[in-house]
Amino acid sequence: MRARLVTTSIIAGSCTALALLTAVASAQTPAPTAPAAPPTNTPAPPAAPPPAAAAAAAPAATDSGGVEPPPERFQLRESLRGTSGSLNADQAAKRATETAPSVSKAEAAAHKSELIAEQANVLIWPRLELEARYTLLSNVDLPPFAAMFPGSGANAFRTQQHNGLFQARLQYPVSSLFFSIIPRHKAALKSAEAQKLQIRVQQLTIALQARVAFFNYVRLRAALLVAQSQQEQAEAHLRDVDALVNAGSLAKVELMRADARLAAAKVSVARATGFVATARSTLYTLLHFEGNEDVTITEDFETELPALTESSDALLAKALELLPTEERKRYFAERRRPRRAGKPR
Repeated sequence: MRARLVTTSIIAGSCTALALLTAVASAQTPAPTAPAAPPTNTPAPPAAPPPAAAAAAAPAATDSGGVEPPPERFQLRESLRGTSGSLNADQAAKRATETAPSVSKAEAAAHKSELIAEQANVLIWPRLELEARYTLLSNVDLPPFAAMFPGSGANAFRTQQHNGLFQARLQYPVSSLFFSIIPRHKAALKSAEAQKLQIRVQQLTIALQARVAFFNYVRLRAALLVAQSQQEQAEAHLRDVDALVNAGSLAKVELMRADARLAAAKVSVARATGFVATARSTLYTLLHFEGNEDVTITEDFETELPALTESSDALLAKALELLPTEERKRYFAERRRPRRAGKPR
């Protein structure tokens, strides 16, 4: 029984394979062609170009009658235009530095340190105290027993109506001068100098934060433009796929796949819009701007920066040349004493 079933299965499989081979051979066999028509002297009309090629070959005409050349590349500067003024990186850093509360706080602390240094400087000088007093007493009658004293003895009971005092004192703290006053004055001077440097530190820090926020804002706006372009491409692709599906050239699953791609592109646009709003809020907070409108970016991003070909020592020397001479001599002087062995650099 099993042998009969196996034989039947083999025969059925052979028949199926033979049918498939026959269908393939018939599909590959060329169809019979009609007999060739006799040649004529009438030339054939030229083939019409496809619509896409004709649209590409036909130049775009402008209102003035000229020909408008097609755009060569993506216009980044035109795409970064806004409706609320213009801004670049240097303007953002300057605005943030001028309006930063931390810079004003550092300036107030530096002024306070200068006043403390002046107060400590007063204690170095000698202290001269002058005192003058005048007292006027009432006239008091002599007591009755004053007549008992003969001669000038009665004058002992007379009161002095006019009393005056004038004195001068000069103090100089010799012991406190060397152990307390002079060290305190030097410390106050160093503290005032450190506070002045803190002002510069705050200015550079705020300027750096403003530049980072500005370039992050520009980057996210460019990313939003890319996401919007991808959404437009997805919409155009969906229309093409819909037309092909309606014509029966593609399966309906391709339409569903294109619809999913469009939905993903819309999600990317919404996410990029949120990122732009967050970056704009961060930048406007540093610059103390109000409003939710985008600004026009005037920074030039199309010019390529030159490559760094110099060594780190040459770049450090160039950076030191940009510093003021006084600060370079005071804080960036070369080490004259040799470094101890084993000490980290």
